[in-house]
Amino acid sequence: VTGVQTCALPILRDGLEGSVQAIDSDWGFVIVNVGEKDGARENGELLVSREGKLVGKLLISSVEDNRSIANVIPGWVQSDIQVGDAVAY
Repeated sequence: VTGVQTCALPILRDGLEGSVQAIDSDWGFVIVNVGEKDGARENGELLVSREGKLVGKLLISSVEDNRSIANVIPGWVQSDIQVGDAVAY
């Protein structure tokens, strides 16, 4: 098939772990304490958990050296995401 483009998700570093640092529930985004130095990449996905249970899923929209901004993916939210929740790739 010609003219078909695929969009591969970026590869994040295995073992990438951090936590939610701030939340803007009005706009549906969070700030996490993993950044480019940790292996975070734009359009990467992170799982959010609390006490070992899945809380939601994030899509990284912007990456800085030591933190990232990520949008909450609708349909993946099991509970309200809170400051301190764990994030992992």
